[in-house]
Formats: sequence, C-alpha cells, structure tokens
Amino acid sequence: MADITIHGQTYTGVKTVKYVNGANTYDLEKLILNGTVVFEKEPDFPAKKALSLMTWKDISTVCKAGKASEYWTVGDTKNITVNGATYAVMIIGFDHDEPTDAASYGRSKAGITLQTVGLLSTTYKMYAMNQSSSWETTTLRTSLNGTVLDSMDSDLTSVIIPVNKTCRVKSRSSDSYTTVSDTLFVLSSPECAKNQTTTDGTLYTYFNSHSAAKADTSGVTRAYWTRTSGYHTQSSKATFDTVGDTGSISTGTYATYSNSVAFAFCV
Repeated sequence: MADITIHGQTYTGVKTVKYVNGANTYDLEKLILNGTVVFEKEPDFPAKKALSLMTWKDISTVCKAGKASEYWTVGDTKNITVNGATYAVMIIGFDHDEPTDAASYGRSKAGITLQTVGLLSTTYKMYAMNQSSSWETTTLRTSLNGTVLDSMDSDLTSVIIPVNKTCRVKSRSSDSYTTVSDTLFVLSSPECAKNQTTTDGTLYTYFNSHSAAKADTSGVTRAYWTRTSGYHTQSSKATFDTVGDTGSISTGTYATYSNSVAFAFCV
C-alpha cells in the first residue's frame, strides 16, 4: 500500500499497481484521509454461473455478501463427495438459518441451506439403545458431525458454517425445546412438511411446492429420519418422526430402528 496526494491532501491505503510515463497510477481500492475512509471500492465478485460450475470458495463469497438469491434459485444442485460416493445437494432455502457465530460470518443469516437430493447409501439408528428423546444426544448427530463430515472434501468443509438448530426434547412427563449448534444436521418435521405442530424449525422454501420424499441410490423411495423427537409412553422408548415414501410425516418410529438419512448444511 502507498500514500497519494490529491490537491494537497495526502491519502493512505492506496495500492500502487503500475508505473506509466514517469508517474505512478493507482488501483483505488481504498482511500483513507486522517484516519477516515473516504472511498472504498466494492470487492470483485465471482461471475454469475450455475451453482454446479462454481467453486465452494466462490459460493461462500457470494453467500457472505448476501447475494446468493441473485445468483441461484431454490432447487439448484451441485455434487459433493461423502465417504467416496458422489451425491447431489440442492438449495432448499436462502437466508433461513442463523449462524452460530454471526459476527465472524458477517451476517445474521446463512446465505444458503443445502440438503442432499437423495438418501445416503448407509442407514443409521438415532440411538443404539433406548435413551432420552432428543436430537442433541443421538448417535446419528455424532456420526454426521464426525465420520461423515470428515469424509467430505476440504474445499467444501472449509466453507460450511455451524448454525443454530432447535430441537424438541420429549419424555413421558415433559415436552421442551433446546438449541444446538450443528455443522451437518437432518431437518425437523416442520422444516420439510406443512401443518406440523412442533416448533423445532420453520418450513424451507423448497418444500412449499415440492414433496419431501426421497429415493436411495438405487432409485427406491424410502423413509428417512427427521430430528423431531417423540416418546412412546406405553413402551417408555424414544421415538423420532420420519419422512415416509410419499413425503408425509410419520410419528413414533423407535429411535433404535435403522433408517435412511438425508442431511443438510449451510454456506
């Protein structure tokens, strides 16, 4: 950076870019006079391309600038790698989720939320044995934010931001809600289906006009987990809602059952 004098005033913070005909010329990225920024050029942004053609770094730049909806539309897709297999993820909403560290992110809302278009090839239990009914303590949550996240490409994981997710905590005698910070997560029932009674999230834009039904890697539509918990009072066992093969919500699936998974994340 260098100083520049204009009409007798000295400005700092100017980048010298070349020397032409005996005089410096400048890229006026920023001018500072007496400690005050008097000019600052808007940063260069990536050219508009399909989501599938952009790098995750450029996608992150657009999202942090609050311009994601100017570049893409809900339903746009891009491929990712999980445990060596390729899956498509799609945008299910803009400015929907709250970053856990909004100050570092620079905005109060994450630019985009994406979810796998289909189901992972591996099925998971919520709990290996009956436990309290809450997404926060499930083995699935641990697996997603452990081995699954670790298997993904670093250019993607470096731009995924943790977000705050509301979780229902259900037992025989109580029904409450808590908030957790998740990097990878599964949707709640009200996030992917209309007319749900729990308050652990709000509907993503994609599901206003699309079914939540999803198929596995062989093309067969199957039930998959949501993070909305329940409790079977007669058996005293934890349950979770699932999205059925028609896209409707089914309640009361025992947490020890093995079901398919579609996960989401934010950039």
